[in-house]
Amino acid sequence: MPSTQIILTENVPGLGAEADVVKVRRGYARNFLLPTGKAHEVTPRAMRKRL
Repeated sequence: MPSTQIILTENVPGLGAEADVVKVRRGYARNFLLPTGKAHEVTPRAMRKRL
């Protein structure tokens, strides 16, 4: 299964805490986490903001 890395913007039970970088299936990220604002895609800019 293809996966992608995301940065969580809030605590997600069973997945991680705010600011964690986690690997999830693309469909889960695209269909749930990203549209609901629970996560952002990992980009160089997002990683700099995270630090």
